This record gives sequence, structure tokens and C-alpha cells, in this order.
Amino acid sequence: MNLGEALHRYLKAETRGQLVIKFLDEEHLCKVAIEDGHAVYITLGKKGPEETLAVLSGKQVEWINFIEGMPSRKRLPHSLNKKLIEIALETRPATSSPNPQKASTTAGFDLSNGAPPETVEAIIEDFVDQIGPLGTVLADRVAQDLGYRAGALMEPGVLDKFVAALADEIPAEERQAFLDKYGP
Repeated sequence: MNLGEALHRYLKAETRGQLVIKFLDEEHLCKVAIEDGHAVYITLGKKGPEETLAVLSGKQVEWINFIEGMPSRKRLPHSLNKKLIEIALETRPATSSPNPQKASTTAGFDLSNGAPPETVEAIIEDFVDQIGPLGTVLADRVAQDLGYRAGALMEPGVLDKFVAALADEIPAEERQAFLDKYGP
């Protein structure tokens, strides 16, 4: 499992525990405290959150373990999810997709396995940019009708239906660009 896969798996709503990561060129363990799917604190040996985030880029994972239910002793006032996902995208190896139609990306995310909450928010923001402020209400209603909970991973089947439903609301001349960016 690489860093991106681990984040995709554990940064989900209702997940609580500690993600422990051993990097190949690092003698210390990296520990990520997770509460309700949000990374709330991170350390690498004795390095604090900012130092740890600054040195993670480019590191290769040796192994990963998750300790479910472990409470975090410290927490930052903001989630580290976005920054960790950006770092994971920088460190992942380039791969070619066997199904280029399905491997749509937004901000570097492969949507073939679903979409993390930050990506769902980006899709909604693009949708609102296309149709205006009413887009927020429409997107929330579509997500709710599909059984999606805010802050959770949107599974691939739900993501496809979500994007298709939103695209139906976008003017025809702009619809294809939206589908090309996010669609199945």
C-alpha cells in the first residue's frame, strides 16, 4: 500500500485511529492521528506537524499500519487532509490506466476508485461556478438522494451518478467540458 492508497482508505468519515507509516530512508516512524476521517496531527520522530509535512514529499513508503480507535493526544485546529493528499500525489509513481475513459482526474485525483471529500467539494465548486449559487442546493440535494454523507468517500458508482445528475443541470454548451473533467 502506498501513501495515496492509505489516505484514500483511512481518511473517511467515522474513521478514528492512528496511521503509522515507515518510510524507506527514514529511521523514525511517521504517525498520523485521524479523527472522523480527518488527519488532525502528524509527527515524524520528534518533528512537529509543519516540519513533518515539509520533509514528506518524495519519500517512499516501506510499510503502513493502522491502529483503529487510538485517540489523538494532540490536534491542530485544522484538518491536514488536503496537504497530505497533495504530498501523496507528488510521491506516487506515474502509471498508465488500462481504462483511460474511467481514469478522469481533477487536481491529479484518479476518480476510478471514487472521490475523497475534498474532491467532491471541488466538483461542487466547479458546478456552482457553471450554474450559480443555486448549484449548492442542487448538488446537496443530489448527493443526499444518492445517500452520500458529507465528509465521506464518494464511491465510484455514486460518483458517476452524481456527476451525471449535476451535468444535466449545466447548459448544453458547457456540459461536455464538465463531463470530460469529472465524468465516467
